[in-house]
Amino acid sequence: MENIFKILKDKFNDSIEISENSDYIKVDSKDWHSIATLLKENEKLKFDYLMCISSYDKGDKKTYGVAYNFKSTSLGHYLEVRIEVDDESSIESVTNLWASADWHEREAYDMMGIKFDNHPNFKRILL
Repeated sequence: MENIFKILKDKFNDSIEISENSDYIKVDSKDWHSIATLLKENEKLKFDYLMCISSYDKGDKKTYGVAYNFKSTSLGHYLEVRIEVDDESSIESVTNLWASADWHEREAYDMMGIKFDNHPNFKRILL
């Protein structure tokens, strides 16, 4: 994990928060798409499999989060990336990088109201 964190911090130091003794990083939504692109395309990262996106409520009635779970099938490592936004903010869609984000982003919108910019088919699927 330290190698993954170093690569990300070297390029996006101000946009990434790494929790000690944890398997996840928090990312600022403004740089999310650039960070996601690095996660997929960097030869030392190669996160080619977006396993899941889970949305969550922070419990303060204004902040919501999304946890992205990635795996590199060729390198065998795993990473969870969390992004937290308020009601007025949105997150850039990563459907152009991982097709599996399509349904998961729509579910997060439907269940929590989290908006994803530039999603190709942003409509409700559950409610």
